[in-house]
Amino acid sequence: MAENPDGPTFKPWRTVFWLAAAFNLAIGAAMVVASPLFYRLAGAVHPASRLEPQLIGGFIVTFGIGYGFIARAPQRNRDLMRMGVIGKTGAAIVIWWRFFDATAPLVFAVLVSGDLIWAAVFVLFLRQSRERDGAGRA
Repeated sequence: MAENPDGPTFKPWRTVFWLAAAFNLAIGAAMVVASPLFYRLAGAVHPASRLEPQLIGGFIVTFGIGYGFIARAPQRNRDLMRMGVIGKTGAAIVIWWRFFDATAPLVFAVLVSGDLIWAAVFVLFLRQSRERDGAGRA
């Protein structure tokens, strides 16, 4: 009988991906449900319209749901994880760029620094799981 590619070997990784899902769901939900409070706590000026923060929050929640899919079957959802690396790295680049041009507060830059850590963890999993199953790509 063949070993389940998402068997017990991946159990610690599943916990990591559930944490990533929770991180995104919490931040995204706060932006969707209470964007003025979220911005006030961050020391930022809320945009005139709630559309932008709520839309961004919705995207963050969507990624969180994707990380939940990854947590359920990490090996089978490697492509979703690649999207997570791109999304988290891209968000960090944009927010840090806006921090340096004085249009994003430091607290946002600090939050997306956490995204860079998550992206690094995802890359680590992709490399380790590639080595484990002999796949030819990270």
